[in-house]
Amino acid sequence: MKRQSIALLLALGLSASCATQRPDGPERAPRVKIEQVGDVLVMGVAPSGGIPMEYRLTIENPFDHEVKLRSVEIETVGQSGGYSMNRVRHPFDETIAARASHELSFRAWIRVLTEGETRSVDHPVMLRGTARFDSSSGGMTRNFFARANETARTKTVK
Repeated sequence: MKRQSIALLLALGLSASCATQRPDGPERAPRVKIEQVGDVLVMGVAPSGGIPMEYRLTIENPFDHEVKLRSVEIETVGQSGGYSMNRVRHPFDETIAARASHELSFRAWIRVLTEGETRSVDHPVMLRGTARFDSSSGGMTRNFFARANETARTKTVK
């Protein structure tokens, strides 16, 4: 009976250590950072189809082998902030070399929700996305989040 208790405790301890992985542990997918490029200036016009916005992705490959970016999905979180964006999916066929960083740009259509007195959209927006990769070790997915559309008036001090 005592042997079974010890075996059970060891099994529970091992499963708990496997379930809680430290953030500095092994990477499971490349790191992804997204940034809005430029400001939203609508000048009193809110087209029903939306306006284009440029974004820049920075992908950091921590692995000893190359990976291929296959697609990125991005959307805004909720219907608050300066603008909203429905989920959009962009296909890619970009190779990121081993232990390298790669930047690429894409465009998405946004709908303005709030406009300031200066005819600019100066309210922050929360973006969330998913990047999908292929590599010699199989498929990988990275979820990412970013605060975008910050201006001097809305930027938080870090």
